[in-house]
Order: sequence, then C-alpha cells, then structure tokens
Amino acid sequence: MGKKSLTKSTSKKKLAPKKGPIKKTTTRSKETVKKAAPKPKPVSVKDLLKKKFDIIVPKKLYTVPKELTTESIFTAPEFLAGFEVGDTNRIKALIANTYSEKDLKAAAEEAATEKDAAEKAAAEKAADEKAAAEKTADEKASA
Repeated sequence: MGKKSLTKSTSKKKLAPKKGPIKKTTTRSKETVKKAAPKPKPVSVKDLLKKKFDIIVPKKLYTVPKELTTESIFTAPEFLAGFEVGDTNRIKALIANTYSEKDLKAAAEEAATEKDAAEKAAAEKAADEKAAAEKTADEKASA
C-alpha cells in the first residue's frame, strides 16, 4: 500500500538549491495607480429596521387561467363523524356556547362556594356520627 519507511521516501527527494530573494521591479505611472474606494460601513440592524422601503404593487394581479382550473371534487368528512347522534348534538351545543370573562369568574366563585358548603356538610356529618358513637358508648357503659 504505502512505503515502509518514511526516511527512505524523503531521502530520495533532491532539494533544489536555494536562490536569493527575487526582487520585483514595479514601474507604475501615476495614472495607472487608482485609489481603492473606501469600504462602506456595515449597516446596523436598527437602521435596517427603521428604514422605509418602497412598496411595489403590480399593475395586474396574477390569476390562474380558466383552462388550468378544475372544479374541486373534494368533500371534507363530517366534523363529528365518529360520534353518536346524542353526543353530536351535545358537542355542537357546547361549541356554539359563548362565554364572557364575567360569566367565567362568576362560575368559578359559585363553584368555590359550593365546594366550601360541601366540606362544611361533610364536617357536620362526621361530627354528628362521632357524637352518636359516643352516646351509644356511654349507654353501653352505664348499662
């Protein structure tokens, strides 16, 4: 594949004798020497964002030629195709509902008061059961 020894391959090369540096002689006249145009400064993003560009409005808008258009035969499936009739009516009614911010806040407050009332009822029921259990325990102890 390759050479076995790197030293063998480099020793075969002959080095060319070095010559002194080559002197360049330039004879340019003042007419041929042109000054390079100064490079423009890069435009910042802020300047580009602030810059107003002209709006180009075409004289005639493109329309597809009639011979290239065909009447569409595509029909979308029904929105609620996989549901039963009762479910579709319920879902359509839910979709048709509109809510305002006030209604949502009122419903949230009402739900919170109902939750608090349910917690109080559960606490009273537990207290009544505890009192009834203590009463039966006292009757058994006195009997």
